[in-house]
Amino acid sequence: MAIKGLATAESMVVVLLVCSGLCAAQVNGYFKAECSTSAGYLLLGSDGTYTVTWREHMGIFVEEQGRWEQKDAVITFAPAKPAKAPYQGTQVRYKGKTFLSWASEGAPGIVIPIEETKQELDHNSGGLPLYVFFKTTAKVYQRETKQTYPFHFIKPPCLTPRKKPIPAAGFVTAAEATDG
Repeated sequence: MAIKGLATAESMVVVLLVCSGLCAAQVNGYFKAECSTSAGYLLLGSDGTYTVTWREHMGIFVEEQGRWEQKDAVITFAPAKPAKAPYQGTQVRYKGKTFLSWASEGAPGIVIPIEETKQELDHNSGGLPLYVFFKTTAKVYQRETKQTYPFHFIKPPCLTPRKKPIPAAGFVTAAEATDG
């Protein structure tokens, strides 16, 4: 009876270890690049897909989607559009921050050497360097890529049609002439 209980406990430990490994693999990667008047967002899906979204003053746009795979620190992106060539980026951890450094043109961000980003992090204590995709949270990603366009057109009164037209001074409209 004690052996059966021990076997069950060992099975539970194995199940927990396997589940924790699978659960860790299910984590998506979220990255954000501040670009002065716009921001870029990268979602690395646990299913091997990715989405690049840009937010600017005119709205939110999905710019690219495709598949990604990672080998060590290098991530290879294969866009779904056949005309666009694959590109790579390196995931770098430095001083408690994780960022992507693009290795090739055609990537969603500017090619900035890893050392240059590290130097900016060392010298700029006020914030993150512009144009570099830094790891962010799911909450930030979802909030900032799902908001609707913040500006709305309000029709001014002069463009709103009136039910009864205002006649020009000294003139009578056809409707007023037939009313009597």
